[in-house]
Amino acid sequence: NELLTLISANLSRGKSAVEQLGLLPDFTGTAVHDRFGIYFDYKNATHAVCGAHLIRNLASVAEVQSQSAWATGMTELLLEMKDAAQQSRDLCQSQIPDEILGSFLGRYDSLVAMAFLANPDPAKRTKRNSLQRESYNLAVAFSKHKESICRFG
Repeated sequence: NELLTLISANLSRGKSAVEQLGLLPDFTGTAVHDRFGIYFDYKNATHAVCGAHLIRNLASVAEVQSQSAWATGMTELLLEMKDAAQQSRDLCQSQIPDEILGSFLGRYDSLVAMAFLANPDPAKRTKRNSLQRESYNLAVAFSKHKESICRFG
């Protein structure tokens, strides 16, 4: 139910640990998680990405000057969206009003575009360093998992 959280410990974080727990294969509610890839493999559930995890990831990325604008902007947007979702719930509305949501989603798309501009493909025969990979992978996650990231309960 919406008031309960399941926390489990396992020596592995992989698919075997999730399968041993036995919840996600048949779960049909909303699974809020940290965007670990295997969770999205469970198609019966609706997925929502944990905002606290995203904000922590964004804070790390924002420490790099070239990433600061989009990462800080995305953090601010996520917090605004969270507040708007709470206000809507307080007013017994099932979702953020369409005109406000549309504005949020437009800003989201602009910030994702900024993220990709700040993370161009590396020159031939070079690889991204760990900071560049973290920033790029987060940009990809915001693009790929938009619906799950923007799902606020």
